[in-house]
Amino acid sequence: MTLSVHLHSKDSIEVIGKFLQNQNNKKSIVVCSEHPYTFFSSKLTAYGVRTDRILFVDCISKAGGQKLHHENNVVFSSHPTELKELGFALQTLSKGHQLIVLDNASSMLRHNTKEAVAHFLQLLNTNVEKPVHVFSQQHQTPPEFVDSIWTLAKTVLSESP
Repeated sequence: MTLSVHLHSKDSIEVIGKFLQNQNNKKSIVVCSEHPYTFFSSKLTAYGVRTDRILFVDCISKAGGQKLHHENNVVFSSHPTELKELGFALQTLSKGHQLIVLDNASSMLRHNTKEAVAHFLQLLNTNVEKPVHVFSQQHQTPPEFVDSIWTLAKTVLSESP
């Protein structure tokens, strides 16, 4: 598996939408840790992304007590702090998909320690045989977190300030 970290200063959904467009509608898994999948999906559709080719793993809706809309292209995680559950789900669900996108590492860092998120990414790097792209708001991502995953990542892409 290859891990790529994308640090940016723009709207996460816009950046991910453009990224997925450039992936030519590959079958993907998108982990939603910042927004519920219904919001995320509607925004991606507005950017011209074929959401029927995406399996969403929603880490927010269940924890927030929102009404869950069960559809074929969504799996609900119990809470953003349940990284073990999320890792197992991604390992199992990755079969039949070409890449995995984590929407916002800085959002995951609000619910978990830097060490826990880095360990989660290390486990993905070891156990999932698909490219994983981790997006994160540059100004919300502690430099020491970036340093801790530097050795795991194939690439760390950062916008110029």
